[in-house]
Amino acid sequence: MDHHRQLDQHSAWRAIGKLQVGRTQLEVANTIGVPKSVISRLWRRYRDTRTVERRQGQGRPRSTSP
Repeated sequence: MDHHRQLDQHSAWRAIGKLQVGRTQLEVANTIGVPKSVISRLWRRYRDTRTVERRQGQGRPRSTSP
C-alpha cells in the first residue's frame, strides 16, 4: 500500500465536490481508493486556501541531483 499517494487534480476536485454535498471523508476515501488521511489533508488544504494544489517546496528535499 502506498502511504504517500497524491491525488491528481481531477480526483482531488472530484473529492472536494463530494465532500461539499455532504459525503463523509471515509465515503469519499473509499470511493476514490485512498486512505482517509489523504482526504482529510486535502479537505483541510481546500478550506484554508480554496485550492487543491500543493504549495511549492513541500516534501522532503532531494538527496540526489536532478
